[in-house]
Amino acid sequence: ITMDPSKVEAITKWPRPTTMIEVRSFLGLAGYYRCFVEGFYRLALPLTQLMRKGEKFVWTDEREEGFEELKRILVSAPILTLPSERFDVELCVRDSGGYWASMWIESNLML
Repeated sequence: ITMDPSKVEAITKWPRPTTMIEVRSFLGLAGYYRCFVEGFYRLALPLTQLMRKGEKFVWTDEREEGFEELKRILVSAPILTLPSERFDVELCVRDSGGYWASMWIESNLML
């Protein structure tokens, strides 16, 4: 699976968000590829915190770093891959307030 070239361009040229609506829009686009980005939640956390009810919009260095790192990671992966059928897959879903589910791929090959 490769990224849609128009999405790569959109992510690359995305300006620093200045409103909560712009943050939500960026995270919507980035979130489409979240299953391919290790640590997506950790990188996006400073941005998602801006969307909390009553949160004042303050753009910090931490938010800038997370924003730029997400952009860099999203456009640098030449090919996005899903788990291979050759491996055992264990799906572990945990209730963390609805934020994420993880998947681990076992290292043993199915013969």
